[in-house]
Amino acid sequence: SEINRVKKKMLFSGFVALLLWSLGIAFNPVTSGQIDWLGWISLLLAAPVQSWAASEFYKSAWGSLKHFKFNMNTLIALGTSVAYFYSAIVVISRPFIDQVLSIHFDTATIIISLVLFGRMLESQAKGKASDAIIGLMDLQAKYALVQRGTNTVEVPIDQVALGELVLVKPGSKIPLDGEVFAGASTVDESMLTGESTPSDKIEGAVVYGGTVNLHGSFTFRVTRAGDRTTLAQIIHLVRLAQGSQASIQRLADAFASHFVPAVLLFAFLTYCYWAFFAQDVSQSEAMLTTIAVLIIACPCALGLATPAAIMIAITTGAKYGILIRSAEALEILGRVDTVFFDKTGTLTSGKLKVEKVYGFEFTESEVLGFACSVESHSEHLLAKAIIDCAQENEIETPASSNFQVAPGLGVRAVIQERSFTVGSLNLARQANIVISSEVEAKVNELLDAHCTPIAVLMEEKIIGLIGLTDEIRFESKQVVSRLRSMGLRVGILTGDHYAVTRSLASKLAVDSYVSEILPSEKHNQITQRQALGHKVAMVGDGINDAPALAQADAGIAMSSASDISLNVADFVLMGANIQGVTTGIRLSRKTITIIKQNLFWAFGYNIILIPIAAGFFHLFVGEGSIPSYLHWILGENGFLNPNIAALAMATSSVSVMFNSLRLRTWDPYL
Repeated sequence: SEINRVKKKMLFSGFVALLLWSLGIAFNPVTSGQIDWLGWISLLLAAPVQSWAASEFYKSAWGSLKHFKFNMNTLIALGTSVAYFYSAIVVISRPFIDQVLSIHFDTATIIISLVLFGRMLESQAKGKASDAIIGLMDLQAKYALVQRGTNTVEVPIDQVALGELVLVKPGSKIPLDGEVFAGASTVDESMLTGESTPSDKIEGAVVYGGTVNLHGSFTFRVTRAGDRTTLAQIIHLVRLAQGSQASIQRLADAFASHFVPAVLLFAFLTYCYWAFFAQDVSQSEAMLTTIAVLIIACPCALGLATPAAIMIAITTGAKYGILIRSAEALEILGRVDTVFFDKTGTLTSGKLKVEKVYGFEFTESEVLGFACSVESHSEHLLAKAIIDCAQENEIETPASSNFQVAPGLGVRAVIQERSFTVGSLNLARQANIVISSEVEAKVNELLDAHCTPIAVLMEEKIIGLIGLTDEIRFESKQVVSRLRSMGLRVGILTGDHYAVTRSLASKLAVDSYVSEILPSEKHNQITQRQALGHKVAMVGDGINDAPALAQADAGIAMSSASDISLNVADFVLMGANIQGVTTGIRLSRKTITIIKQNLFWAFGYNIILIPIAAGFFHLFVGEGSIPSYLHWILGENGFLNPNIAALAMATSSVSVMFNSLRLRTWDPYL
């Protein structure tokens, strides 16, 4: 409802602004007759924009004013009000004065529509954050098959007690955290670890609620339930991080806190001086001088300085494949000093590939053929990698039968009346399979080569090893190098093996890495860095990355990421390329530079021209001393023409917009 409300106001304001601008172009210059009806039409069209669409600015400004504070909304309310009500006075007083003064209803409506567009983006970002929580909650199973007595009954998970035995069938979600009591299976834990390789489970192994059982049935004893489960903790951490994400204090707000009250005081003093203390100045001239001060000081340019640059930066980011969801995050991304990457699917492609094959008493081709035959019956993710490798190398695959999940080992089938098993080497150790020194040496070679070792067994003897690797993205090394050259520290946070992570870290030359960690530990790594005063960006793609993405000052997700991570992240890299990380940081830094320039020129314009509008020249040159060629600017007595004040105000806003438009031609590769 919040998003729709702001969107309606933004669209209405934009339509009116476009209509008023078009009327101004079509009837420019206006004749004395035309300005009457054009002025009244413009006043009526702009009235609902000022009273309805801009109402939240007035409410916020009044709320701050009651506490003797000034914020961005104070600037917007003041700037648009001066433009609107001055124009309204011009229209209403038109029949009683001979001078034709300009109207600026279009200025007020354009400012309001632009700021509302920024508010809409912020509201959408908040909505996405709520969607992330809902998505995480959807991962939770609603019911559990609990063994009570001699029966297995289906009960809601909130009615399951600690210590009870729960049955899990193939293809179903594991409802709660626990330890395997009986049976064995393979579980997809990618939502927790981010790793594409499923985890084999035997008796005593830990299982987590929300993960998916792929093969076989097993019973586990509940060790954690309710808000103590791992998934519930992830939900809690995401909520905590989103709630504690501090808003960036805009530079414009700092100006507003001092500038706005100073302008109001100066305008009041200007009127008092000319109206009550200057004997040669009429009340009319005093009022026009005060209006000129307010128009010159109208902080429209200050109000545009940040949102104009942010809006153009967002469209520029989209051109380079970066979806920017948070204006605040765009401002802070350029200030980060540390970037953490998830491994699988971020620095690597996330697709398993057979890198090496070793045979013991059998050739490498025979080992791969046996493994392909067994895995041909499986839907396991590593099965595809083995089958693809065998087909690419035209390996002969013998026929197999009696396929089954081998308890504690992986998958098993019968080939030529012999039992063959393909599975985890760690689980082979747990099953007391003898591992020779030759096999151990090859295992170490695979780990050193950034490979995950898979054992191939004939009966209870290891006859081969297959090294699976998740290939590094071609651009990863370049991205890490560029980030370090920009003065940033680069690290890896992953749930993968230590040896595999160490090898990857060495190849990419990162500053630090932490392996074999759960989502909460990734979150803790981020908070520890932030506690030391660092600004941290996190790049990830899995559900397991959601707490870290939410906690980071800037969360960056791959477009292939889970819905949870996409909804939590402030930035989404469209396409499978992480070069958008360096592009995003450079764009943020450029945007901050543009904003500072906008604020400098907008503020400087006010500092220089306000004294002129207040009658500075009249104090020194006196009445009737202005040269004739300057009468159109300063009149005969040195008081700034309100029309020229309005033109200067508009010029400052235009200069800010043109400076912001330089972001459209920005090239991240220069």
